[in-house]
Amino acid sequence: MKQTIYYKKEQNQITIMNYCGASTLVLPKEIEGLPVTKIAEKAFSEEFVSSSQQPDEAFYTQQEYEWIHWQENMIVEKTNRLQKIVLPDTIEKIEKAAFYSCTALTQIDLPKHITIIPEECFAHCISLKEINLPDTITKIEPYAFHCCNKLEHILFPNTLRELGNYVFYNDVSLSEITLPEGISVGMGVFKNCKKLKKVALEGNTAFLDVFADLEQEVELTITNMPKEQRGCTKAKLLFPDFEYEYMENYPARQFKQMNYGSGYLYHQCIHNSGIDFARYDDLFSLAQREETKTMALQIAINRLKYPYKLRPKNELEYKAFLKENILFAVKIFLKNINILSFLANIEGLFTSENIDSIVCIATKEKNIEATSFLLDYKRKKFGVTKKTFEL
Repeated sequence: MKQTIYYKKEQNQITIMNYCGASTLVLPKEIEGLPVTKIAEKAFSEEFVSSSQQPDEAFYTQQEYEWIHWQENMIVEKTNRLQKIVLPDTIEKIEKAAFYSCTALTQIDLPKHITIIPEECFAHCISLKEINLPDTITKIEPYAFHCCNKLEHILFPNTLRELGNYVFYNDVSLSEITLPEGISVGMGVFKNCKKLKKVALEGNTAFLDVFADLEQEVELTITNMPKEQRGCTKAKLLFPDFEYEYMENYPARQFKQMNYGSGYLYHQCIHNSGIDFARYDDLFSLAQREETKTMALQIAINRLKYPYKLRPKNELEYKAFLKENILFAVKIFLKNINILSFLANIEGLFTSENIDSIVCIATKEKNIEATSFLLDYKRKKFGVTKKTFEL
């Protein structure tokens, strides 16, 4: 199948205006001896696709291209859906909605000279699973990845300074995100990202803007925080999910929001200026009543493991809860040897009275690694007790 590339000469440079042909395209660096530097608005968009032929998996060479100089108001009838594309490093600019609704596109690497991902650039790319961004990206404009249903994660460069409004709106598979320090975050960036469960932030950034639309359970990791009295610069906080509904007051014709679960109050600890750690810790008694025991244990472990601005009274409360539920905690985190080791190093949790019960949990579960660790801990901490017999 012959591929047709439509292009336009602009100031001794080439702009790709449109294309049709097979589903795989290796875009050339030059056309007519001029560098290919720009992709025009909606160049690869499927908005007007009139054919649903099956994708052709073969890679095509430059000899199989047909070159057509772009004319204004030219109508292109595309004959296949773009599944794979390789962009040359000569590309310096991609314009609005260039890949809008490329429904078969699964992966793409952006060239090293791109600094801005424009508005709606990859919106409705429902098969897009992976995109690699160069270290030159500084801005991602509104709706750039709107409705990318299969996009699970994306790695941002430290050069990124701005996320526009609704960039990841309706990205239902997005599960984790890491944002560089000092980034500006617009409205609704993660709205309807229901599977986003892990958020990592570097330094003091726009916390509230990130969390504004997140109602699900989220684990927040913050690094490069200002050093506090303990010398900590990292925090890890678990925010429970919450639900709400609006109740109507008929006489007053007003609606009141009713919130369920401690998660709503936990989310209220987030401000754009930072996190209210004292308020977060004071909510633990509520979490013990309204959340699962597993959730409460994870909250306690995170705060003790990364005690950023943790007050002594809250530290004692967390430790008391762990001590009260140590056997349950061991059973829940038995497969995580790092957490098991952390619990063992907290004074007063593993005692001579409960160590045999703890070891028994590991042996019953046939967890060889945990059993070995616990037996070694028992020997080093409490020694080997010799049996005595009465005659």
